[in-house]
Amino acid sequence: MTTADAPTDARRQEWARRLAVSTLPARLEQAMRPFLADGATAVAVSGALALRRVQLVVEVHHPAGEIAGPWGPMTRLPASQEIEELVAGLRRSSCSRQMGTWLRLHAWLVPGGTVEIHVDDSSEPSELDPPLSDLEWQMEWFLNRREADHIPPWWRAKLGSEALAG
Repeated sequence: MTTADAPTDARRQEWARRLAVSTLPARLEQAMRPFLADGATAVAVSGALALRRVQLVVEVHHPAGEIAGPWGPMTRLPASQEIEELVAGLRRSSCSRQMGTWLRLHAWLVPGGTVEIHVDDSSEPSELDPPLSDLEWQMEWFLNRREADHIPPWWRAKLGSEALAG
């Protein structure tokens, strides 16, 4: 691990620790489990959250899927309001004053397994459509502050020195 990777690794470890003590992952698993009916081999929830925007999709991997996916054919569906609210709650519960909170989530579940969740902020979320403007990224940073060491380089460029100085 290089010094430049240390803050990213520290954020991921802190967010994983916070998720591990939350009841929300189990509730997300309950919301995902019904998608595993009828021969599905996996279900994934993925997407991005920033400001008040939540853009998530549910990918159900099953033999009759229309799209090629990592676990075979899949069907892509919009996330339900319940799943969006649970993921937004996961994001809020992960927030720390020092490290802020994550912007991207990928959760997956296989039959007989438990939900696995990966969160990240190391690159600008391409899932956000339309993308956030630099001003919107400044507002996101203002709402979910973090110490300067924990602002990824891509985001730091959008904030500018004026925002970081104030």
